[in-house]
Amino acid sequence: MKKAFTLIEVMISVIIFFITVMAVFEAVKNNTRLISLIRQNNDFSLKASVAVLSPQKKNNYERIKEFNITNDEVIRDLKKDKIIVEIKADLSMEYNISGIRFKERVNKLKAFDKTNSITVYSVGIK
Repeated sequence: MKKAFTLIEVMISVIIFFITVMAVFEAVKNNTRLISLIRQNNDFSLKASVAVLSPQKKNNYERIKEFNITNDEVIRDLKKDKIIVEIKADLSMEYNISGIRFKERVNKLKAFDKTNSITVYSVGIK
């Protein structure tokens, strides 16, 4: 006569199986959400790179309209980008080397919208 599994052994193994499956589903859900956030951050970084080039303009379409973009969908998306750029002087130093005077200036540019932000530094010498 063969011994079979008891009802309690079967129930415990089914419970362990479902807990494992639920843990895997939760991990997949979290990874999908993180990938989505990384893509959104990457898209914002690209849009913000346009914004920091001309921070005084109100949207990305105004910043790059001299490129004569003709695609209406692209124009609509560029007009939706309301990225604000704040410029703060981070460091300013004057040098005098062998009678030649020049000034070094480092600015901190912060580009942000409702959900994302990025900080970029610009360096200039006069």
